[in-house]
Amino acid sequence: FTCIINCVAGLQQVAPSHLTVLNIPIEDEEQTDLSPYWQIVFETIEEQRKSGGKVLIFCGMGISRSASFVVAYLMCIEKMTLHDAYKHVQRVRNIICPNVGFFKQMIELEQKLYNKNTVKIIEPIPGVEVADVVWNELYNEVFNNSEKNSLSLSMDSVAAT
Repeated sequence: FTCIINCVAGLQQVAPSHLTVLNIPIEDEEQTDLSPYWQIVFETIEEQRKSGGKVLIFCGMGISRSASFVVAYLMCIEKMTLHDAYKHVQRVRNIICPNVGFFKQMIELEQKLYNKNTVKIIEPIPGVEVADVVWNELYNEVFNNSEKNSLSLSMDSVAAT
């Protein structure tokens, strides 16, 4: 890579002088506003792409902050919907899970860009907000695993009797 985008508050990235470094000092909290940083992040990525460079964007665990910037970049620059951009990034890094506050900002961004929303925030359990695209994945995973486990459990019960 030729550029590092560090999305960790309080961590000043020290890197060799031949690397471009962009520090985005943000916390992974629902109330953190990403929008002041979108333009500089997108411009930095585009500059690197146009010059043949590669960008490493990271945060504490590569799950929420950096993923949100990459998803938003794909929405703005590659003209993807939020749903498609999220799924694209998830295929590359399957553990992404932007926090609900970041999803709300990306939903708002999608509305501004395309006058539509392909992801919505739901409340599947009272007091718990989650993006529907995340909930559907969790639900399917839990449902599929519980089906397998209950089948396994019933087979164990039969074997034990």
